[in-house]
Amino acid sequence: MSLQIEYEIDEIQLNYLQLLSNHAQQIFTFRCKNSVAWYDESARSFKKAVKFEGVNGHEFSTNSKSKKAMIKVPFDGCKVITISALQN
Repeated sequence: MSLQIEYEIDEIQLNYLQLLSNHAQQIFTFRCKNSVAWYDESARSFKKAVKFEGVNGHEFSTNSKSKKAMIKVPFDGCKVITISALQN
């Protein structure tokens, strides 16, 4: 299953921010229930990891080759599905 979350930003504002910045950060919180957000511990893979799409269709994911497109995951609480999560 694939879910797309979209939000709008003013294109002029985004272009201005890109010109003035060499680094950007956005905090994204994923509340998981019976789903994988980043690392699937049972399959030992990142195959089901969340992917982000940036400007011009650039994909930010576990497969990003560039350090500029690096995603830092400070905590992955979705990698282990507990019995209590399955019962809710």
